[in-house]
Amino acid sequence: MLYFSRERFSDNVLAVLDTKYKRGKVPEPNDIQEIVAYTVSMGTENAFLIYPSEITQPFELSVGNIQVRSLIFDINKDLDQSGDAILEQLDSLLAESGDTTIACEK
Repeated sequence: MLYFSRERFSDNVLAVLDTKYKRGKVPEPNDIQEIVAYTVSMGTENAFLIYPSEITQPFELSVGNIQVRSLIFDINKDLDQSGDAILEQLDSLLAESGDTTIACEK
């Protein structure tokens, strides 16, 4: 699990991210339950399941006040480009939800 905070040395968690090394079309119920539990325990409302495959369909689900969404980290492309792409997606989704955007530095 990864946790994003608004500031580098802050305990204020912006989102919980969980990488799944699975190639299903949709997240498994156990994966959703797990990330929701971590998100609640961290006191945030943003949860992202990250998959290494384009096979996984875009996914969004509200569980109470928690938004669970999927992101794709395409391991078949240049890893730096895939990393930049996922940070841009994450930044855009967090901005849409009204949270402070993350700082993306190279």
